[in-house]
Amino acid sequence: MFLIVGLGMTFWGPLNLADSKDLAGGTASEISGPPRLVWDVARGAVLVAFSGVAASAFLGGWMGPWLPGPLWMAIKMLAVLLVLLLLGRVLPRIAPERCVTLMWVVLLPLSFIDLVWAGIGVLL
Repeated sequence: MFLIVGLGMTFWGPLNLADSKDLAGGTASEISGPPRLVWDVARGAVLVAFSGVAASAFLGGWMGPWLPGPLWMAIKMLAVLLVLLLLGRVLPRIAPERCVTLMWVVLLPLSFIDLVWAGIGVLL
């Protein structure tokens, strides 16, 4: 679920609802040159930041067996970034209506189940 949230937050891949092809260029249709470059760089920066959060929260951060800590963190960030980029290229884009249905009907109940599961795990 964390990777799906990352794809949605960065408007990348299947959750690229802001710049969708069926909107004739989406929000980026009226900009070009430096503003478009800033938009694309910002999306890339959010992908890198999200991969850093994922590496530190789920992959142990800088902890590793042989290499220095910052190098392990960079390797883990690159691994998560490659997974995000691969998912963005491989998965088909979802229509906005289906995306909202997926989020409300599937992902929101799954997140509540995960929350209850974690709460029970803490209490026991």
